[in-house]
Amino acid sequence: MRFKFLIGTIKAVGIFLIVSVIAITTFLYFSSINSTVTKGEGYELTIGMPQIEAFKRLPNALEAAGIKDLNAPINMNVYIRAGVPPKQLKLALNELDYSSLDNASKWILFIDSNYFFDSLTLEFCDKELCKIERYRQYFELP
Repeated sequence: MRFKFLIGTIKAVGIFLIVSVIAITTFLYFSSINSTVTKGEGYELTIGMPQIEAFKRLPNALEAAGIKDLNAPINMNVYIRAGVPPKQLKLALNELDYSSLDNASKWILFIDSNYFFDSLTLEFCDKELCKIERYRQYFELP
């Protein structure tokens, strides 16, 4: 009698573990974002728009990315040219000045959220927006 109870318990625990792993993996897969836009629109921005226009629409883009408090400081890496370390900024949007971003080829905005990785990257080619990347995950998956 005890032996059957033990076998039944082990089966139940095994099924619970398998269902838990499948549920967690499914949740992590569907809650992550890894998208790149090179044509059309994304996050209230349009590929080909001038850099100054992208700066003006940055609050809309961040709101579309899920930022609720636009007055909170944003961590940002600004890449001026390849091979040079990025300039790191931590400012609220209303404190951010376009002159500090004018000659940049890439802006990476790190979004403060419940996710471990959460960022919006804007790349510029000849002062026009040429790529938008959105990356969000709870933790690094293999």
